[in-house]
Amino acid sequence: MQWRALVLLLTGLVVIYLVSLLQETPYPHPAKLYIPPPSQRLSSPTTVDSPSSTSTTTTTTTTTKRLLKQPPDTTLLTISDTHVYHTSLWFELFPPNHSLRLGSRSFKNGGLGYLLQQRQELSVYYTNTTDPSTSATNKTTASGWETTHEHVFNGPISQHSSLNNGRDGSSSTTGVQFAVLYHILDDEDLQHWARIFYFPTNTALDDDSTVSAGLEYKDALLPGSTWISLFSLEPSAILYSRDPDAYRFRWARLPNNLTAGPHSRYADLIVLSQSEHGDRTYLYDQPEDIEEHTGLLSGMYSPILGAMQVFTLNAYKTYWNFHVKGVMAENATANLLDPWTGRKIIDDDYDVITHETLEYMAIVDGVHIQHERIKLDMPMLHLSRSKDAKVLVMSSIKYPLHSLVYMDDELGLVLQQNGNEKDNIWIKDQVDMDDMDGDLMGLQLDTTGHYLAAWTNKDQLFIFCRRQLHRRSLQHQHQQQRQHPYEPQEQHRKPVKEDDRDLVLDEDRLERWMLSMVITSDQGELTDKTLYLCCESSVATNPPFCLSLVIVVGMKNGAVHSYSLDKAEPQKPINFWSFVVEQWHIWLPMSIVIFFFVASENQQASRIDNVQH
Repeated sequence: MQWRALVLLLTGLVVIYLVSLLQETPYPHPAKLYIPPPSQRLSSPTTVDSPSSTSTTTTTTTTTKRLLKQPPDTTLLTISDTHVYHTSLWFELFPPNHSLRLGSRSFKNGGLGYLLQQRQELSVYYTNTTDPSTSATNKTTASGWETTHEHVFNGPISQHSSLNNGRDGSSSTTGVQFAVLYHILDDEDLQHWARIFYFPTNTALDDDSTVSAGLEYKDALLPGSTWISLFSLEPSAILYSRDPDAYRFRWARLPNNLTAGPHSRYADLIVLSQSEHGDRTYLYDQPEDIEEHTGLLSGMYSPILGAMQVFTLNAYKTYWNFHVKGVMAENATANLLDPWTGRKIIDDDYDVITHETLEYMAIVDGVHIQHERIKLDMPMLHLSRSKDAKVLVMSSIKYPLHSLVYMDDELGLVLQQNGNEKDNIWIKDQVDMDDMDGDLMGLQLDTTGHYLAAWTNKDQLFIFCRRQLHRRSLQHQHQQQRQHPYEPQEQHRKPVKEDDRDLVLDEDRLERWMLSMVITSDQGELTDKTLYLCCESSVATNPPFCLSLVIVVGMKNGAVHSYSLDKAEPQKPINFWSFVVEQWHIWLPMSIVIFFFVASENQQASRIDNVQH
């Protein structure tokens, strides 16, 4: 009877082998450029001095120590022509249950925001210095980080906004970069302040001054005292949405000389006393019995000089449903009484309560089983846009992501258009997330809007690329149209059928988002909102030409890594041995079960042999 145990063992091994055949070929992993050792990671202080006065300038300190929350609430990466800037934000220094935090709503008096900004030379991240002992450059430039700003705010931080205005390989990095929104309670008035960080425009031209110049900042007081629920930094204005308000959003224009001197603590405070409103909100724009609300706000590209286009997305949670509405508003109309017109882009409803599904089992036929009801939480929403604001990607309650891309129809992709907006065409697309596991933690577009990075709480970073499926034939056709502009173009287009839609596009020639690379979590946990796509450019050409595309990634352990998107790591072989090494959490429990079955069969065979003898 020993052969039965042997057959059982062989059957179990065959099952494990068949499971190993289910392995999928992983997506390419970007080539590693710079992976710092633990000794060269960013470190955060454990205590911070609190400001001694109630002014918004936070350079003076006293001996009162306040504990930091670890890790920071959020972090930002900013890329200049010469440096990588890493900014960490702690929204409130006090622990959540501290007695001095007074208030029961969004604003709680007593908490203080904290900002720590450090920088490192950008050239380190363009070279393969994974092993610091083999690089002389790494010994001199990657030994540590230089602290540029350390601020303690006189009130808590509620949110921040980054303008994708960084390095793109074609021009120098200038202008505003990001802003931090914080709040100060002054007697009965609640003041909303924005600390705006920027690269100054009057930097000296000599090499030494250019290298030493860094991010500067100025403080701006926003008008009004109603709570600001959404906040977006624009190149020349600040967009914000109040709760409650009769209008969907407002904006306050920034001074034209914002980036001129004097800077930082020597600069005067900016008081924005007036604001302009957007389109009006109505009662039917939101449901009743709202339990939670969140949203997104961003400016968009407008082809009309002096006009504004703004995208707003509001997500409401009631007891039964999530209600999501995305509106694109524009003020380029001739109506003087109400110049704003809105187009509904997203209008979705999702169930809040889901039912846990059970597999079918014949043994429980006829038995009434109460399925577990799970109530979903309001997820975090994320939005990213390109440098020219012609590409926007945003998340919603569930996957997939939504994408808006502006098109000027240079290549003749419009087959039929019944509307009047000939020069304002926005293509709505989706970014499929079937391969993503976990909750979305952040989005980041590169400055051109052709690369998208999305990362989840499973510490995986997915890189998408917006490409045309028939790029070569499309370029060849466009070249023919330039060479023969008077030839009829009907031969290049598909026949168009009568359609009731306002806009019909050539679907086969549109650019689509495709998953191209994945960065795994073998080097540590990814941090929130700390990622940047940048180009290594050649200074010998004018304008500079992008030589290679590099992605810079921040980690929760304080490390900042860089990868090349032009190259990939060597593909690991997918076989039984890779299954044994990497998927031990699958085959080990199966092996334990097989072992107990074989041992039980051996004991049973031994008892039978003893009885027979």
